[in-house]
Amino acid sequence: MFDYFWNGFKKILESSAFNFSIYFLGFVLLLILWRRFSISKKSGGDFRAPFHISKGYFFIHNAFVFKNRTIPLSEIKSIDIKFLPSVKLNGARYFLCLELKSGKSLAFFFGKSKQNDLLVKNLKNKHKNTISGFIFHNSLSYFSKIMELLLESLSIISILCYNIHK
Repeated sequence: MFDYFWNGFKKILESSAFNFSIYFLGFVLLLILWRRFSISKKSGGDFRAPFHISKGYFFIHNAFVFKNRTIPLSEIKSIDIKFLPSVKLNGARYFLCLELKSGKSLAFFFGKSKQNDLLVKNLKNKHKNTISGFIFHNSLSYFSKIMELLLESLSIISILCYNIHK
């Protein structure tokens, strides 16, 4: 039984498409870890934290933000944080949107954990003097409105499809 499995595994390893996909995924993983490590080292914050505020800058540790991840606090007009509850076991998330004084905005997601809850809670208390606007939304009401609109549109589509097939 094990020999049969081992022979099949050897054949898979000989495949160039499999090798390319493994190397590509390894490269992407290393790139993400390097981007996160470099910004966390620069900010002096925790590697696992989604953001860190120090030295007069807002450092974003998320590796999937492709804009400038070091933003001066004087450039931030407002911070808008929305809590998105868990749907179908995907895990609860926070959505943080930074509105800059230049009119541009920068947004990213990060997961809900005890450490992140503490970061969000302390964000307003620590930096209310340096950041002019801070808004926290419990997005359960937004989420329920979106679900209502989705269900309503699905019911309209199903009625239209039923009438077309008659």
